[in-house]
Amino acid sequence: AFKEKTVIVLGDNASEIERQAAEEIKNFLLENNSSYIKIIDSQKIENFKNGYNIVIIGTPKTNPLLEEVYAMTNATRVTEEFPGEGKGVLEILLNPWDESKVMLLVEGSDEWGVRTGASKLGQTYGINETSIIVELEKVEDDYKIFLPSRQFVPSPGISPSTQKKNNNFVT
Repeated sequence: AFKEKTVIVLGDNASEIERQAAEEIKNFLLENNSSYIKIIDSQKIENFKNGYNIVIIGTPKTNPLLEEVYAMTNATRVTEEFPGEGKGVLEILLNPWDESKVMLLVEGSDEWGVRTGASKLGQTYGINETSIIVELEKVEDDYKIFLPSRQFVPSPGISPSTQKKNNNFVT
């Protein structure tokens, strides 16, 4: 559905994490043969409501376009309480301004829920649901680092070489 004329819409108050999620989604769509992808701020949406597939990214606090979509559709309403901290919703529905196009909501209760939704997008092929809840993965009390090209969990502790370098700066 997102192979032609798609805009990714961020709220004017989008966090850096949400902006990174938009770039990740853009790259994912380009890798899957999308021909036209543009990232815009929500205040510029009027020119893109008709004739475009739309991906809306954010939380109701950071992207006011979500409230407009909730009022026009039966989309799952995300709040600070639902689906909860670190959780997001991926939902696909018809574009309410142009029903020949589709809309994907990548939303969360917080920015980490949005980030989780973006990172799970590539893993959703074959799912026959229009809406799924995604959750931040906890990795045995360690921290998972998300990069555009990969994810990894750093080794615990500080390496001896880093400790030695830091000791040189102690006065």
